Amino acid sequence: RPTYIPATQFYLLGSSGNSVALQQVSNFGFFGAKFESLADVAHILFRVPSDFNIDTNLKIEVEWSTDNPDTAASATWRVRHRAVAAGEAFAVAASDLDTLIAADTSLGAWVRATTPYGLVNAGRFEHGDIVNFRISLNAVSGLNLAVDSVFFLGISLNDES
Repeated sequence: RPTYIPATQFYLLGSSGNSVALQQVSNFGFFGAKFESLADVAHILFRVPSDFNIDTNLKIEVEWSTDNPDTAASATWRVRHRAVAAGEAFAVAASDLDTLIAADTSLGAWVRATTPYGLVNAGRFEHGDIVNFRISLNAVSGLNLAVDSVFFLGISLNDES
């Protein structure tokens, strides 16, 4: 079963060290995290539930959108993770996915985009672990973060085989 976690649940840290405010996506009435720099990041702690299938690869997709109408533009999202067991010290989410998320071409202005999935290989997490996920933009092409609105909307975690 896929689990969707919206950007509103993430802690957002800007390149200047200040929190990135959630902003309304266009005038649609919902909010996302507007990434204005490759140094902007979104963090969340996810507790691995007891019914989560830890014996399969975990598929991770990033949901995003932009106001740029150029369908040749693309964004490459990076997801890092760090699992912490009970009694273990927290640490930075420094491990990349085992299969990285490929560049995702924009579908046009304000169109919902879902990246190709990346993978965390089976056996990396245990039930009850708290996983620190860190999402950032690794690269953009045809998008100017100083002028274009590029919104991180959330991630989908899929533990089905």
